[in-house]
Amino acid sequence: MWDHSKLRLDSTGTYTALCELPEGIYNPPFDLAGKTVLDVGATNGEVAYWFIQVHHAEKVICIESDPVALELLNKNKALMNIDIIPEPFNLEHLIQLEYDFIKCDVEGSEMVLLEFVEEGGVLPPCVIEAHTNWIKDQFLKAGFQITKVVNDTRVQVAVYMMTNYKSLGV
Repeated sequence: MWDHSKLRLDSTGTYTALCELPEGIYNPPFDLAGKTVLDVGATNGEVAYWFIQVHHAEKVICIESDPVALELLNKNKALMNIDIIPEPFNLEHLIQLEYDFIKCDVEGSEMVLLEFVEEGGVLPPCVIEAHTNWIKDQFLKAGFQITKVVNDTRVQVAVYMMTNYKSLGV
């Protein structure tokens, strides 16, 4: 059962907890029990909490650089087994950290994943948000698939949920 009532959330975290997570757009392609997740763009920790509470991840490494989100993420840390890296996502994270699944939702920073692959790195299963057609096309060329298109009429952009594994009914 998904219960996010203990989390401290801002409006972005509340939207994710109430809308995106129940829809399953971040669902992993395998059981996360005993696994480590890299949560790039962790915001308040609502997705990390989802991975731990619903998918039984052992640990989540949260990368977040926004000071407002970090304040809530640090408060929510008491509820779950997470490490917090308070800086922008970069190539060194992919090289130095150990992880089994990646969720990437940081506008612009998702290109770090492509840079890693272009330099010969191999990614584990991951799910990302690609906010422009150009970024979407680069990920399609790299073998990712579109699992969902989310239209946001406020900013006139289509958000593409992309994965590098076959969709499991998402």
